[in-house]
Amino acid sequence: MASTRRSTVVALDTLAVIFLLLTAAIFRSGTFLFYVGSVRVSLGSTHRTLLALLIVVVMRAIVAPRVGPFGRWTAQWQRLLDSTEREPIVVSVAPGAWRRAAVAALGIATALGVLLHDQLRHLDWVPDLGDPLF
Repeated sequence: MASTRRSTVVALDTLAVIFLLLTAAIFRSGTFLFYVGSVRVSLGSTHRTLLALLIVVVMRAIVAPRVGPFGRWTAQWQRLLDSTEREPIVVSVAPGAWRRAAVAALGIATALGVLLHDQLRHLDWVPDLGDPLF
């Protein structure tokens, strides 16, 4: 955690917990209403808080991916974090995978071409269903 300040990690984790609790409160009661000065703030659905929670979690994963929650570095978290790969998304590709993917894409394109043959041949055809405004 030498490159990341502990206060940043703690702030992001605290913000994530706040958004999680706010989402639970909105989900339970249906809406969450509070006032900031004279401005009424109403949160009627969980979509925005879940999106904010996702953004905070992604930022936390980018800022300090191998640090435990709230900047704590216990032996249990160390074992858990050491058991995960550093780059779990980067996977070695089996030989011939690109060729199989290209053949599959070509097959899907051919099937769509067969199914949409008339539409592709006559893109300027318009069905005569009368005036669409009346």
